[in-house]
Amino acid sequence: MNNNSKQLYISIFILTIFSLYQVYFNYGDINKDGVIYLINAQHMINGDYDMVYQTYNWPFFSFLIMIIHKLSGLSLFYSAQFICIFSFIFASTFFLKTIPLISLNKVSPYYGLVILLTSIPIADNYLVMILRDHGFWAGFFLGLYFYLKWLKQNRNLDLFLWVFSLILGTLFRPECLIFLLLFSLTALIYLNHERKKFFIAIILISILSIFIIIFSLNGINFGRLSEFISRPLAVYNNLYNQIPIFSNDFWLSSLLNDYLTSFKFLFFSYVALDKWISGIGFFSIILFFISLRYKLVKEHNHVLIILIISSALIPIFNFYQYYVLSERYFVLSWFIVYLYASLGLYFIWNKLNDEIIKKYKIKYLVSFYLIISFLIVIIDIQKNNYEREAAEWIKTNIEEIENVYFQSPRVSYYSNFLPMIKYELNDALKNTNFNFFIMENHGSDFETLHKNSNFEVIKNFKNYKNYKSILIYKRK
Repeated sequence: MNNNSKQLYISIFILTIFSLYQVYFNYGDINKDGVIYLINAQHMINGDYDMVYQTYNWPFFSFLIMIIHKLSGLSLFYSAQFICIFSFIFASTFFLKTIPLISLNKVSPYYGLVILLTSIPIADNYLVMILRDHGFWAGFFLGLYFYLKWLKQNRNLDLFLWVFSLILGTLFRPECLIFLLLFSLTALIYLNHERKKFFIAIILISILSIFIIIFSLNGINFGRLSEFISRPLAVYNNLYNQIPIFSNDFWLSSLLNDYLTSFKFLFFSYVALDKWISGIGFFSIILFFISLRYKLVKEHNHVLIILIISSALIPIFNFYQYYVLSERYFVLSWFIVYLYASLGLYFIWNKLNDEIIKKYKIKYLVSFYLIISFLIVIIDIQKNNYEREAAEWIKTNIEEIENVYFQSPRVSYYSNFLPMIKYELNDALKNTNFNFFIMENHGSDFETLHKNSNFEVIKNFKNYKNYKSILIYKRK
């Protein structure tokens, strides 16, 4: 066993212990999407597959939750967490294996481990969430590793493995299909005529396999694959839908009217760039440019750059269509940048001119930053969990939980209740069985209920910043 392999196994062990630590200190917390996946898994257990596709039409993750639940006897929540933690460790393993593969000096996986453990968005925020993204990351990095090996060694086994990995990632998130196509297009640059024929045949068979799997899961419903056609059209149309900006000044209003489309595009692009940079942090960006400046990636650098850009553009398309941009959609892009950041950290630690290091005390500054980042990740500052407080009140004061309408999926989960039928608010208002309504203090449903004179607020649970709250309404 060579030194890099030993370091890889030690890194995996540390990541596993760290992941279990994070799960322990975030015991019982769940994200909104996570509740939906658990509800879908319960629908599958009940054999109600019509409700599965009504709840969410890309059900592979929920299917895995159901399988683990049945095989292990774990609750749906812990079955989901097991899948997510296992997928994260798996993704991280191939992230770490890729570092020496792309580097000139067989860089140690330890540098990648340090980057991951100090990544606040990944290690502190998204690691313990119940998300399909973990499986997506696992499929992507397994695919990337074998793709780069295939470009280097030209083994058919590596070809089959990277194609299979991206198909697996597609089952978690359909966006992974884009990377199957991107990998394929960039690969054509390196192939001679004979190899191209074989390669194209494999890719066509793989895409056909994806459709067969989807048909077996969804019937003739293409699920979210239809978005590959509908989303670009929606984005194009939305860019030309002017945003409502008004001014009492006649000249300013005229100027805005002339440039509203350009303003919208530039403003949205600025917001997306700001979220991308603030999420990954300037330190990783500096390490990324150090890696580029000193050409620390030995080959196929342009492939990785294309993947960084394309993985960032996917959530930006979503932003242009729905005006919603969650930072977690950028995680894959950050993950690829972290490959470069790992090489940049190695360079600072081992290769930078000693005189520069002594003059500016760079190692001390880097060490201080990394220690602070790691402490932010592992030290959990307790804040009042207003959703849990609302759930505890519900469990104590409302006997018939079936008579409660939950707008918030998290509050319903914390109340030990998974609503298996999703009612629209207007239908629920007409249903006199619903005597209590649990609402978040924003959105059109909240406005509708708040103006309804037949209901009164009996409890208000606010978060620590006082701008979000859970309100409990009772029918008069």
